[in-house]
Amino acid sequence: MKRLIATALCALAWLNLDAQVSPKDAVNFPSGYGIYYEHESRLLLSLLPHYERPQFSNIDFEKFFAKWEQWSELVAKGAVVSEYNDIFIKHFCENNPQDEHGPKYLTLPLQVKVIKYDCNINYETYPTPFADSLKTSATPESIMYFTPVIKSDKKVLYMNRELETILAGYLAEPGKDASEETDKRLKMIGEYIPTTIAHWGNGWFFLSYPNIHEIVVTNSGYYIELVDADYSGTCYFIPWDMKPSDNEPLYFGMWVQ
Repeated sequence: MKRLIATALCALAWLNLDAQVSPKDAVNFPSGYGIYYEHESRLLLSLLPHYERPQFSNIDFEKFFAKWEQWSELVAKGAVVSEYNDIFIKHFCENNPQDEHGPKYLTLPLQVKVIKYDCNINYETYPTPFADSLKTSATPESIMYFTPVIKSDKKVLYMNRELETILAGYLAEPGKDASEETDKRLKMIGEYIPTTIAHWGNGWFFLSYPNIHEIVVTNSGYYIELVDADYSGTCYFIPWDMKPSDNEPLYFGMWVQ
């Protein structure tokens, strides 16, 4: 009897998570998913001229983000606590505009890379950008990845290559000659997440600013780069012994595409 009650409670818990997201959806997302029109398969759509394709279903669109939101919540709950998560939080929260009128969600990378070196560095030894100099002159002690977890008024979605491919494919589907349809899709996605076209027009970026992909750690401090899609980036070095009164990290430079 106790086992039956426990099973029933588990089932009810899943039902309460989201009526639109099943346990199978939560486990398998995003594999096998895409943003589709309501009553046509992707194969059939590809055979139709763009002007004959049916209008996109808002219901399907919302379901996709509901699945993504539920999956991201489970990812955050299962994330292993990392000592470098505080570094991510500090730089992301200090630089993210937190615009309440912007997209509905914040988008973070599913994994942030941490490259650790057993050495001391300074500006004279490794000139800007010394992170690149380290990579070509020293072997790292370790490489690890962590999932960043932050507290925010907005819900967080985690981005990986598979999701980038799904979103970019949806934007590219109308083709170069259907700019009006592409603009419509871009506006729809932009209501949910940040959406920026690549500088040379050959791709898309969907992460919230600042994009933080990597932290380079040494015995004397860490190096971090705050990136805006592929348009620009700002490079900083933060010594471990930096005092709380030192409001500004050591600025190393900025690159612009």
